[in-house]
Amino acid sequence: MDMTYRIARTKRSAAHYCFGIITSIFASGFALAQLPDGTYKLVARHSGQALEANGTTSQSTLKQTPYEGRTSQQWILTSLGGGQYSIKGVQSNLHAQVTGSSQSNDAEVRLYPWVNQANFKVTLTATDQGYHRINFVHSGKSLSVFRGTQTLLDSSYNYGFKAVQRDAANQFDDQWKILPTDHVSNAGAPFEMIVLPDTQKYTNEWNAATKEM
Repeated sequence: MDMTYRIARTKRSAAHYCFGIITSIFASGFALAQLPDGTYKLVARHSGQALEANGTTSQSTLKQTPYEGRTSQQWILTSLGGGQYSIKGVQSNLHAQVTGSSQSNDAEVRLYPWVNQANFKVTLTATDQGYHRINFVHSGKSLSVFRGTQTLLDSSYNYGFKAVQRDAANQFDDQWKILPTDHVSNAGAPFEMIVLPDTQKYTNEWNAATKEM
């Protein structure tokens, strides 16, 4: 009886101890997530498309495309300690980073050889339904899909749109599901097919100024 009492008291104390840590560190209401080191695919919540490297050389951009199991769509997440991670492309062996340590919204995320700088490091913030925001340490901004111009309100759903950093907002284009590379699932909810009017349809030519097809 005495042993049972001590175990119950220990569990309660541990629970209160853990709760105190989480409350004091993560007052925003969302705890930083911990993830085992491994190889993953990163799937955008709004589009169901996966993060892909647009090349294998330094300064290659990143984009969203439907997941087809290519190594250019697979990423090695490695813990750096303190809740921080690096993201390395399987195909290129290069790391995702924000160009020039920019603090600006819509700064491009590109591949680059590893440098021990904050623009190469991210933290993971859980949102809901298994999704996370991937936050760059140097800026606090989130890995996002470029949203396009005001005339193309749904452009971030488009195939091939670039990855950028942006302030976290109440949007789904800066939330990602981090999944095993062999995981098969639909895009999740909410997800819908959008029929665009002729004025918002795309060509197959990339516009470097607007980052649009």
